[in-house]
Amino acid sequence: RQEFNHVFTMSRLAGFSPSELRLLLCGDQSPSWTREDILNYSETKLGYTRDSPGFQRFINVLSGMNAEDRKTFLQL
Repeated sequence: RQEFNHVFTMSRLAGFSPSELRLLLCGDQSPSWTREDILNYSETKLGYTRDSPGFQRFINVLSGMNAEDRKTFLQL
């Protein structure tokens, strides 16, 4: 606890609930997204466009992932 306090002052963390702290420190353990989310938050580069077959396949793969696959993908 003392070592943790060197990084994060406990008094400043008092405003967070345990679940909020867990989310901040560990991230979302059940990430979810939709095809629209991916399209809205992605940017094509290196000659790819939103209509490129390779980009469309990538979007299809990401949007078809189950929860465990999404979590694994984000940890890579």
